[in-house]
Amino acid sequence: MFEQAIIDQIGKHKFSDEDKVLHAYRQNASQLVVEIKGILFPDSAQDVKIIIQLANQYHKSLYPIGTGKNWGLGSRLPVGNGAYIVDLKRMNRIIEVNETHGYAVIEPGVTQDQLYQYLKARQLPFILNVTGSAASTSIIGNALDRGIGHFGPRVEDISNLEVVTGNGQVIHTGMGRFHNSKTTSLYPYGIGPDITGLFFQSNFGIVLKASVQLLFQTELSGVIRLTLKDYANLVPFMDQLIALRRAGVFHATIHLSNPSRSQSVLSPLLFDQFLQKYNDLEKAKQKTRIYMKQHVPPLWSANLTVRGSSAAVKQAYHQVKKQLAHLATVQVETVQSRQRALRRTRIFSFLPGMKERSLFLKATNGVFGHSQGIPSDDSLKSVEWEGKMEKSSFSVELDKLDVGTLFVLPTLPLSGNAVKDVMKQTHDIMKEKYGFIPYMTFNMINERSIEAVINLVFDKQDDQKSRLAHQCIEEMQATFIEKGYIPYRTGIQLMDQVYPKQTPYDGFYQQLKQMFDPNDCIAPGRYGYKQ
Repeated sequence: MFEQAIIDQIGKHKFSDEDKVLHAYRQNASQLVVEIKGILFPDSAQDVKIIIQLANQYHKSLYPIGTGKNWGLGSRLPVGNGAYIVDLKRMNRIIEVNETHGYAVIEPGVTQDQLYQYLKARQLPFILNVTGSAASTSIIGNALDRGIGHFGPRVEDISNLEVVTGNGQVIHTGMGRFHNSKTTSLYPYGIGPDITGLFFQSNFGIVLKASVQLLFQTELSGVIRLTLKDYANLVPFMDQLIALRRAGVFHATIHLSNPSRSQSVLSPLLFDQFLQKYNDLEKAKQKTRIYMKQHVPPLWSANLTVRGSSAAVKQAYHQVKKQLAHLATVQVETVQSRQRALRRTRIFSFLPGMKERSLFLKATNGVFGHSQGIPSDDSLKSVEWEGKMEKSSFSVELDKLDVGTLFVLPTLPLSGNAVKDVMKQTHDIMKEKYGFIPYMTFNMINERSIEAVINLVFDKQDDQKSRLAHQCIEEMQATFIEKGYIPYRTGIQLMDQVYPKQTPYDGFYQQLKQMFDPNDCIAPGRYGYKQ
């Protein structure tokens, strides 16, 4: 029996099928229902090898997760029923941080916050390419699903994978297959065909460790904030941003957000500050509404990070302002400018509005920190806020909330007209047809493409709303695919929708799957790929 063999060979404390444990893993922000057979908790590469060996022997399905924070896309759930979750959170060793070349070698259970705290404690001159998701998310897990960091695609940060394939073989990608290589974590491609990409969004094996590139600290790092003056100018505004990006004025990801996204992220953070100050729920809500209305207008906005010498940051700001001041308000914010602003609010606290301004600066410390490579949970509070929860505090454990969220994530050509087209489709389907508020962010990830992060929030206690939410996201993804805006990630319930069946690609994939995982043990159905 598989379960007894697991207990005998890796230990009883590394397996659970208790109802309360399974219930915790079944909870998810998308309100999906998937049967789970049990949870495995390996804490070493040897454990993983044994688990895969036994899964082959007993023909069981495994579903590996890093920390399982895949909210809105399935959380910790497998694609299909009957799998055993392999939770890699105990494999959380930071194996190496190279102070000369700026990289870390880590295991899949290492979180954003864990690596950040490691660098901070040792005062190392590096920062992370953080995501806006939880501080407790897995760096490797997010990168393997092609997550987007504040400074760019995380897939570009990861190399030198050590993988146990579904047939039990251990593979080192890139230069890692040479035991004496001096560039294993420096040159990502290796020599000859590079197979690293085969393990992103795939189900060929379980990654045991990887190298993660860190960003070198610079003299100055700032955020240029742009607020569009008139929605009618969105296309020329985007086109000007594109021209600046292609001219090399800045290189980090540009984040363009609709008013609903901006308001939902900032409101609960400010509400928390007002609640601490007044200890009055209704007064805090009222103060938040008034401040947001007066100081955060419901307009499209963009944030872009600029890094480098002080002169380079100032030059970038002036170039952006010169090109876009007629279309948007342009402001630059740095750690130093925020400190100066806080000092002013203390000195002039007797003036009207200064106390509120001070609270707003404190409220936005976490989201500003993303531009400095500091992870936080602050953005997650937006789900409960827009869920109209009458609470005095906000949870970042999204799987346990009474409100749920679902995402659709199309990719677009880098053009203002493409952004406008996706916005129109979202408005027509999500808002007009199904009655949900669209929360949209467009991330300009390079000089040629852009990806959209679009989600809705629904009441999980309302069966009709839940059904409509799922129907809406399914229709939106199908519409985007038909129009050529293929998603870069998708929820487990829609993975079959993105798999190209009965094509040469499908045939080639099946050959690879048969070679790497002949018994289809690893995550069957992931991104539609199954035998």
